Amino acid sequence: RQRCDLVAHAGGFAEMRARIEAGVPLVLVLAICPEFHQASNAVIANPTKFAPRALHAVVAVGIAHDPADGLLIRNSWGIHWGAQGHAIVSKAYVTARLRHAAVADVGSYS
Repeated sequence: RQRCDLVAHAGGFAEMRARIEAGVPLVLVLAICPEFHQASNAVIANPTKFAPRALHAVVAVGIAHDPADGLLIRNSWGIHWGAQGHAIVSKAYVTARLRHAAVADVGSYS
């Protein structure tokens, strides 16, 4: 049998990236703005003036190399958002807007 614990994550962007590269998806809670809804070309714009509208959870599932140090995220809004429900967010976007992060720690228990 296995156990899945959510663990608070405060290790910074480098540790988040390392976990994703190791195959561990992360739940991210981001402060989002209107640009998030548009996700044109599956890349979320990083506005210089930011007016957060809400908090929203996504799952970081991969590393993007363009933009450099970006994360590939999966959204719950279906396949008509971004590229089949996925988009890229830059390191700058994540570090400025990240409110919470968690990892699923799967291990055995007795």
